[in-house]
Amino acid sequence: IFENPKERFDFYKQLGKQINLFSKNMKKTIIIPLLIKECKECTKFAPILIGIIFEASKTLTIEEFTEKVFPEINFLVKINEPPEILFAFLHGIDFLFMNISEQKQVEYILPILNL
Repeated sequence: IFENPKERFDFYKQLGKQINLFSKNMKKTIIIPLLIKECKECTKFAPILIGIIFEASKTLTIEEFTEKVFPEINFLVKINEPPEILFAFLHGIDFLFMNISEQKQVEYILPILNL
């Protein structure tokens, strides 16, 4: 669908600006899973996708985010290339503290802060 990585990156930038136009159900059942899949398949786009995933997840409950979303992207915390992945997590740290259940905060957030 995309001819080159720049087109894909530009698409994700635009998606990030428009993500709130989609319904909660569409974000939860279609968009977030597709973005997670993209992170798993090509980590070079993860820095921009993490922010979009966080933005799309704002309509989810703490339980939904803690149990369904963050465990799927948690593997990215340990990836060093590109280094912007860690910056994306750090940029969203307030969101993570507000949207990860207290029981899981030490397990999920502490590794981000220890890197």
